[in-house]
Amino acid sequence: MSGFWPTLPSTPLSRQRILKNIPDNEIKSWLQKQNYPADYFNIQLVKAYRTQINSQLTRSAYTKKLTTGYNIIFVLMLPFNALILFPFLYRKKIFYYDAMIFTVHINTWIPLFQALWMWVLVVMMGFLHAPESVFLSIPIINAAYYFLH
Repeated sequence: MSGFWPTLPSTPLSRQRILKNIPDNEIKSWLQKQNYPADYFNIQLVKAYRTQINSQLTRSAYTKKLTTGYNIIFVLMLPFNALILFPFLYRKKIFYYDAMIFTVHINTWIPLFQALWMWVLVVMMGFLHAPESVFLSIPIINAAYYFLH
């Protein structure tokens, strides 16, 4: 499962302390020294981890701050998402206001469904020994929902 969900390396805390002050251009070499993939996603994960450990906030306060930022972006992007969908929905005689409601619907129910579906996939991998490629069903289901709805 490591190919789909990057996590920080399992290294002793003493080796992770260097992450607190590591410059961006040295993250890749640090990951390689730990025998961990030094791809884009892992580098971004280390940067996010560095931001968290350098923060004066507790972990729950940091998570709340991050979540609040995502919520604000979500609300600000709703009209833009509705504007993008409007030309497609107008053919079905759906106006901008209705496109906005549809956007709220999509952006609320799809993440909830995905969260449940990911648990099902993890159980399938754990107990039925399904391959990691079952996670590719997520974008396929999303595309089918967008096109059929």
